[in-house]
Amino acid sequence: MKKHWELFWNSFWISFKHSSLRLLCLLCVLLLCTALLTVLFRSLPQNPAQEKAKVGIINLDGNAFSVSMMRMALGDAGLSDMIETTDLPPDEESRTEYTAIITIPKGFLESILNGENLSPIVELDWSSPLEAMWVRQMILAGTRALSAAQRGVYAVLEAANWGKDMDEKEYNILMAEVNMQLLNAFFDKLSLLKSQKLSASGSLTLPQYYACALAAFLPFCYGFLFQPAIKNLKRFSQAVQKKWILFFAGWSHVFLLEALSALPAFLLFAKGKFAVMPWLIFGFLAGTSAFLCALLFPEQGVCAAAHLALATGQALCGGLLLPLALLPAGFSAVAPFLPVWQGMQLMGTSIGETVSFGVPFVMGIIMIFVGIPLWKKKEG
Repeated sequence: MKKHWELFWNSFWISFKHSSLRLLCLLCVLLLCTALLTVLFRSLPQNPAQEKAKVGIINLDGNAFSVSMMRMALGDAGLSDMIETTDLPPDEESRTEYTAIITIPKGFLESILNGENLSPIVELDWSSPLEAMWVRQMILAGTRALSAAQRGVYAVLEAANWGKDMDEKEYNILMAEVNMQLLNAFFDKLSLLKSQKLSASGSLTLPQYYACALAAFLPFCYGFLFQPAIKNLKRFSQAVQKKWILFFAGWSHVFLLEALSALPAFLLFAKGKFAVMPWLIFGFLAGTSAFLCALLFPEQGVCAAAHLALATGQALCGGLLLPLALLPAGFSAVAPFLPVWQGMQLMGTSIGETVSFGVPFVMGIIMIFVGIPLWKKKEG
């Protein structure tokens, strides 16, 4: 037993030293490139803070409550942080400084009470025609939805003789309450317009998403650096007939190096809340993938090309270059079966992503079982 342990340790240590020198050289180059890019981006001029869009409101209705309703609608739609409203006189001439001008027509408030629903007139800066078309369609959809809802409510109320014995003033007050409830229901649907952080995957913002993607992508690219040590261990195992001990020595040194190379990224993303389990499973998945690829391609040049091609292909299909939400639906079905995509999910746990550890662990186990017959296979 002692001889087996000594054989394992010596094989592991020699392979570890051989592979770690290659990995350190590559990591130094990557760190230098990162430092140069950081200096370059910091030297670029910073973009000024985005100003609010200026929106002017012209009230032809003569009722101050009409303007209040319009401002309430914009606030309920989550636009108060993006626009700045200003009351304008009807004869305002300097309109070029405003992104949009909303004109409330005469009889606007009364039209809401009687179901006629006059629409405000929206004048937009046509320098952004797509935005203008979108706003126009939104206004038309809102008007149609409100009119349809009112027609349905009025039909039911008339069939039930609702308000038959009321005087005109009480009836108008109650109808105003009905219309306000309909307006509130419509504005609630506009909650989709509230400003949201751009999230490409779960709770990650887009910069975090691409940082995780890059940090997960690189370990799957440079796994070919361990191929010479694995190849020599395999030859040695066939010579001394100690296949299993040297198999685990070769696999464990790749697992440890992949885990150590990913450790800075996990610590950087964790910000004081380092999670050990995602880090270990990431090293297990990336290390096993590199180990299997080294067994599949015994020539170093072919192994390097295969590593880069497989990693790039998985990045394209797994949403690392473009978020899955921007890709066809079929990519979302394929992505969970890709080791690189699972690695990115594990990397994202430090920032707030939730992921199941079972799938990447099972992936690694399957790759180990695939590698066993390849390790036993004699080289020609």
